[in-house]
Amino acid sequence: MKTRPILKLTFAVASLVWIAAVPIAFAQAPAQLVTNGPQVSPGDSSARPAEGNVANSERYERTLQTNSAFREQRVQKECGSIDDQKLHEQCVASFH
Repeated sequence: MKTRPILKLTFAVASLVWIAAVPIAFAQAPAQLVTNGPQVSPGDSSARPAEGNVANSERYERTLQTNSAFREQRVQKECGSIDDQKLHEQCVASFH
C-alpha cells in the first residue's frame, strides 16, 4: 500500500505550506493615525478660530446673565432630563 505514505507526505507538505502562508496572510502594516485638522469653511467670520470661539463664549455668558428667558431655556435644555434631584439642583445652580 503505497498510497498511505503518499497521503502522509501530501498532508505534511500541505500543512507546512499552510503554516508558512498563514502568518504572511495575517501580517498587517502598522496602523496609521489619521486625524482631521481644524476645518475652515469659506465665509467663516474669523481667520483665527480661537478668537471667534472666545468672542462667542463671552457673548453666550453675557446673554445668560442678562436674558432670563434665554437662561431658563438653557436650564431646561441642559438640566431637564436629569432625574437625580441633587444633580439636577447642581445643574440649575451652575446657570445662576
